Formats: sequence, C-alpha cells, structure tokens
Amino acid sequence: MRILVLSDIHIGDPRLHNEDDIVKLLDSVEYDRLVLNGDIVDTWLADFFTQSPVIKKLRSIAKQKPVIWVRGNHDNVSCHQTIIPGAKVKDMYLYNRKSPNPILFIHGHQVYKFMNMAPHQKILAKVNAFFYNLSGIDFQTWGRKVFLYKNVIVDKRIKVIKKYGYLSDNIVIGHTHIPGYQIHKGRSLYDAGSLMDSSTYVYIENDRISIERMDKA
Repeated sequence: MRILVLSDIHIGDPRLHNEDDIVKLLDSVEYDRLVLNGDIVDTWLADFFTQSPVIKKLRSIAKQKPVIWVRGNHDNVSCHQTIIPGAKVKDMYLYNRKSPNPILFIHGHQVYKFMNMAPHQKILAKVNAFFYNLSGIDFQTWGRKVFLYKNVIVDKRIKVIKKYGYLSDNIVIGHTHIPGYQIHKGRSLYDAGSLMDSSTYVYIENDRISIERMDKA
C-alpha cells in the first residue's frame, strides 16, 4: 500500500504560489490512498475554493481512490464534503488499525492552547495576510525561522506523542509548517511540514515512512 500525505496547503492564503507544483505532484507520484492531513483550505482567510486547480484535482482523485481529509484548525468547518465530494472527513485517522503497526494521522493542533483556534490567532493570520498583500512581508514565516520557535516545535511534537502514542508507535502530523522527525520513548513522529511553505510531504510505502520534498515545475 502506497499512501501520499499532504498537509498545510492553505488554499485561500495569498502566500500560496505553488498550486501548479502541487497538481504536478498529485499527477506524478504513485499512490493508492491520499491523506489530506489538515489545513488544506484556509477558511480563516477565504471562503471560496472551487476555482483552485488543487481542489479541482482533488475532486477528480476522490472519484478514483480513497481520500481521507483529517481536519486542521484552519479548515475545521462542516463543509469539507461539499469542497471535495467523496472525501472521508475525520478528526484523526488510524490506518491499518488491526495490524501490529498502525499509523496515526492527526493534524497536531490539538495539543496547543485553545487548539490554535482562539480569536486572536485568527486576527493575527488576517493581519499577516493584509501586510503580505500590501508589501510582501510575511511575519509568520519569519517567526518560524527563529531558533526558539524550533525548540517549541520539538516540545509540541513530544506532547503529541505523549497524548496519542497509545494509539500507534508511528504518528504523522502537520500544523508546524516545519518538516522533521521526532522519537520519544520508542514512538516515532513524522512532521510533514507544509506544501505552501516547505514544499514537503510524507510518502508511505509498505509501512516505510519518509519525508519528501516536492519538485518545482
């Protein structure tokens, strides 16, 4: 079984400029199942997605093979199945649950205070989008490059393992926008990063999990 895992595309965010690359990825990689691991659309910043080439491609894929949409904090709305008819929407997804090595897919925002959905978080996202449209300045991406932020991310990844590790020894998350691998007490966490920011994704083949980088068109 080959599984392609995409996270944090943020369709609707003005900083998303690589939709053609994402469509190319969906066309070129071989996979039997697609997992959308949260924040695929950004309902904090926009509410109209049907003209997105990525959404059009995902709708086509959902007619041919299983598509699982794990809710993220930015796309945590009730309209998922109208955006991509046929996608199965879940808060988390435990793949191969009856096997000795199941894999847990979860966005990862659940261990943050207010699950990163507090009103001030949404205001900050809108302010960042405003300044980006105005001047090209992206405060959020700058903030993720600060060394202290990376230490915070390590702590949050360990919290995910501690909270959900009872379900699986292998966990795949997104949310942080920083790809990486974390191990804690024998349990492994794979952070897919963000297709919008880091151009990375997770690929699984025969239970082998790897973090890959998307080619540019």
